[in-house]
Amino acid sequence: MELVDDPSNADYAILMVNPSSGNYFNATQGYLELNICENHEVCNVDEQGRPMKETHLETTLIGVARIEEISKQVRDNGGKVIMNVNFSLAWELGNVERFADSLLAGFFTEEDATMDVITGRFMPTGKLPLTLPRGDEALAVNADGVCISPNDVPGFDKDQYMPESLKDENGKAYVYRDTCGNYYELNFGLSYETN
Repeated sequence: MELVDDPSNADYAILMVNPSSGNYFNATQGYLELNICENHEVCNVDEQGRPMKETHLETTLIGVARIEEISKQVRDNGGKVIMNVNFSLAWELGNVERFADSLLAGFFTEEDATMDVITGRFMPTGKLPLTLPRGDEALAVNADGVCISPNDVPGFDKDQYMPESLKDENGKAYVYRDTCGNYYELNFGLSYETN
């Protein structure tokens, strides 16, 4: 294997994506941002948890636009993009998943272990322990700060509380659906067969 500096000369790009959004004890000025984004304008929140007219910019991944650039360069060369997202939260994947040919879910996984899966030394066997939200529309709150789906309902069960107008042909409104049609919900996971 030869490493190259220019993505347009790469057969494969391995992107280790590690977004971050505040923390539970020192959160942001607004709601905890789950969109993998840079300089995304979001509303501030008052002391009662209601959205305000004032806004601020949130960044969960510095340089997120670079993912699309790298993907285009590698794919234009006939290469593939392998992306590992560290799921410290239930991230919205809409800004990044479409730029990956293979997407791995890491949970503070050591890079050596991730590389063992990518290189075929270890067959992936994990399943998602959570459901990933489709996007901001699935997490929207009203003027009183009440979520479109009750906050205390776990992600795998939210679809029964979501408005019919948001549901797709399979009755899903909350869960993220990738470009291949897979739903990233509790217990979802793909693997491969080794020769």
